[in-house]
Amino acid sequence: MPSQQVLLTTDDKFYMCPHCKKGFTICSHCDKAGHHEAICFEKHPDQRPSKTSNSLASSKSKPVAQAHLAISSPTSHTVHGFTAEQIESKRNFQAMLANPEFKKLNINIEY
Repeated sequence: MPSQQVLLTTDDKFYMCPHCKKGFTICSHCDKAGHHEAICFEKHPDQRPSKTSNSLASSKSKPVAQAHLAISSPTSHTVHGFTAEQIESKRNFQAMLANPEFKKLNINIEY
């Protein structure tokens, strides 16, 4: 199990994720991730951006999502939504997994 790297500075904590190797800070005032004490809105509520400054972006009408579907006659017969080729492919895969020679090669795979 890899050890977690922790680096401490004077007023905030910096953590390095051992899995993804991304760093992030923890505020020493509110213990929330993503900022440090100097810009903590809980400690400095006057520094919080006003909601009206973002009103222009939110007042613009957002485009409505649309989807287009083209329906054509199926090129091959389907059974429960699967084509004959998909069914055949699945059968071949299952036969390969059941093959004793394949099982010898893949000892650690659970079936």
